[in-house]
Amino acid sequence: MDATLKVLIADDHPLMLQGIRRALEASDDIDVVGEARSGEEALALVERRRPDIVLLDLLKPHLDGFAVIERLRQDARYHQLPIIVLTAKTLTAAEYARLAQSVRTVLQKQGWGRDTLRQELWGILQASRSPLPEG
Repeated sequence: MDATLKVLIADDHPLMLQGIRRALEASDDIDVVGEARSGEEALALVERRRPDIVLLDLLKPHLDGFAVIERLRQDARYHQLPIIVLTAKTLTAAEYARLAQSVRTVLQKQGWGRDTLRQELWGILQASRSPLPEG
């Protein structure tokens, strides 16, 4: 496993981007490889410098997080790219069901802390790199 986890943060709120970046960069083993303030920018950054995990807010102008997820999942190169949704949105049961099919987890912005987020990122990466059990 690589010694450094490469994370792309996609959120349209500058203060949230800054807070997440600071929280992640407090760990020597996490490298924030990009910050995107729009869905289009997130897709371009994934293309330019493929991260190990995308930390994605759902609510963005123009191309929202749901559309970003859909586009990444339609591209064979990014079909298995782990995505963590970090949102302040109160999700409906239908939205949770939709996300359950395409992201690793959904975290509420109000409930995250640096250590929790870091553990979640590494746990998801570990699981994504482990062979899937045959069923």
